[in-house]
Amino acid sequence: MPLERNSLFCKNCEPSNEEADEEGTSFLPSSMKESTISDLAVGQVAFTLPWAMFADMNERLMIVESYPAEKRRGGTTQMRIAKSNGNILVDRGSIWNEKYTPCVPCYAGVSPDQYVPVTLLPTNAFNKAVERLSKQ
Repeated sequence: MPLERNSLFCKNCEPSNEEADEEGTSFLPSSMKESTISDLAVGQVAFTLPWAMFADMNERLMIVESYPAEKRRGGTTQMRIAKSNGNILVDRGSIWNEKYTPCVPCYAGVSPDQYVPVTLLPTNAFNKAVERLSKQ
């Protein structure tokens, strides 16, 4: 079975002439760029890692928007999310028995402006909210 055109191990793709700077350092090809939570459109559903979410010292749930957003669930990418207006919806049913300890977050290479508030919803409420957002 042939792999997708943008697959890292693509066998049926034409080579691309990716750009490089003056020193010969290549730029990230679009086929190798990982989608992140910040790339989601309002109402778009995706899956991410459960540790993308954390509880701050005031026990407010936040998510790091620079974490990956995948179209399909797989491996540890299990937490179902959707982008809303100013926050991220999280399907409570998709995080099973994950536990969170209130903390001062310290994600390497992540600044506080990449923390987005979370609205944690039961699966039925999550589905209804996504349906409403998709009609906007």
